[in-house]
Amino acid sequence: MKTSTHKLMLAGLAALALVSCAKSDPREENLEKAVRLAETIVTSRILIDAVHNADPAMHASTAASAAFSGGITSNFQLPPENIGMEAAAQPSQPWYVIVKGDDAQHQVIIEGYGDSLTKPLITKVVNFPPN
Repeated sequence: MKTSTHKLMLAGLAALALVSCAKSDPREENLEKAVRLAETIVTSRILIDAVHNADPAMHASTAASAAFSGGITSNFQLPPENIGMEAAAQPSQPWYVIVKGDDAQHQVIIEGYGDSLTKPLITKVVNFPPN
């Protein structure tokens, strides 16, 4: 009796996992990957050193504007398919990751936008320079 109950419970859990996976939007998964990539770039020693050399005050806005420059991004993987990335105040199109600096708070804000260009689906705040 116990064995059949355990098998039934495991089958139910497996079914729930399949249903939740089937409902996930690949664009949202790619957006999450792109936000993680942007965070990796912003916290990388490569970007930190480049910002320090260009701006000894280590402004977050300098980090944001430099994050996607060719010299920096050449050291990292490309963003996931159909997801754009740029340093800007607002996205220029859907499914975009925006990186902007807040010098007063010493933070870089990473926002991942979906279909709506007014409200991000994902927001990540990174202290800059990282401690």
